[in-house]
Amino acid sequence: MLRTIMAICLSALCCVAARADGGVSLNQTRVIFLGGSGAQNVTVNNQGNQLYLLQSGIQMTPDDPRAAPFMVTPPLVRLAPDSSNTLRILRQGNARLPEDRESLFYLSVLAIPARSGDGALVEASRLSMGLRFMLKLFYRPQGLKLLPEQTYCQLQLTQNGDRVRITNPGPYFLTFSQLTLDNQPIDLLRQPSMIPPMGYLDYPLIRPISQVHWQLITDYGGASARCQRQLSANKEVQ
Repeated sequence: MLRTIMAICLSALCCVAARADGGVSLNQTRVIFLGGSGAQNVTVNNQGNQLYLLQSGIQMTPDDPRAAPFMVTPPLVRLAPDSSNTLRILRQGNARLPEDRESLFYLSVLAIPARSGDGALVEASRLSMGLRFMLKLFYRPQGLKLLPEQTYCQLQLTQNGDRVRITNPGPYFLTFSQLTLDNQPIDLLRQPSMIPPMGYLDYPLIRPISQVHWQLITDYGGASARCQRQLSANKEVQ
């Protein structure tokens, strides 16, 4: 069954250029669902000669498949060779989401290849491998006072002993594309990179530092302008 396939499929965080074997790719790295809008679209492209079945849904977290207050239509669709399909994301249910900050969910797209043969999809129980794309879906309510880019350099920093705390006072999820403490880059593959709205992250220090530089990932998947702050021990700098 498809649930069994999902348990054994390969998982990957996709980017614009990322492709499954055969050329499957998505046209964006994140989804911004604007409050008040009816739907948001994501395009799945297949530039190869393999036929795929796409299974899509919105999850609470990458590891929590419980249904979120969004739905994807169609949830199951064929993706023919050298073609594209548009997935439409809609709000569903009556769940109330915060109106003073973003909420985070995840779009899961599982691309399951058909076996070679007559060109038709075989029964799901005979399939053994697929590629899973996982994109962040940010629900952005209406009426937020600042634009995202106006908050990028407004992070607050506190150095205390063997750690530095970086606080996000704004309403948006902010994700580092680059973070440097003095001249030491932080490995964002090993350390957390996303600060929730009105939340914080702590990073360990080997020694006191005097400067922090960072860039953030924009709504379009690129890197923001570089931000810089001077630090003093036990002092918050804004």
